[in-house]
Amino acid sequence: MAEDLSKAAGRGVEVEIDGATYKLSPLTMGDLADFQAHVRGQRLKTLKANLDGLDDDMKRELILGVINTPVDGDVMDREMSSFEGFRFLLWKSLGKEKKGLTVEQVGQMINTQNVKTLLPVIQAISGMGDEDRPQEGGAQATP
Repeated sequence: MAEDLSKAAGRGVEVEIDGATYKLSPLTMGDLADFQAHVRGQRLKTLKANLDGLDDDMKRELILGVINTPVDGDVMDREMSSFEGFRFLLWKSLGKEKKGLTVEQVGQMINTQNVKTLLPVIQAISGMGDEDRPQEGGAQATP
């Protein structure tokens, strides 16, 4: 992709995926909040799948630990670069123009070749640099 991604923030960009053109819409704060919740949900899902054999007090302690562990900017950056996180954010972006698209369908569209092209686009359309990204539990933004 030869397009200047510095202008993609806030407006989105068209990309080609497997010969079809799609509009990647800008990611909003709501989308990023959904991503934060998704990451926390994935943590809980993984934990719950591994709780067999533990007593109830230990289960409760582990679940509370996951719930109370912040999903801050560093975690979101790592997760955005994971296949699961990337798929989720791409789905949020594509779904604004292509209603009814499922996260599983988006996962089928991504391959090892196009992920290298699409990841920088997703990062660009989020429109947030490190200095702009809110930290979970951090100070409130001021106008």
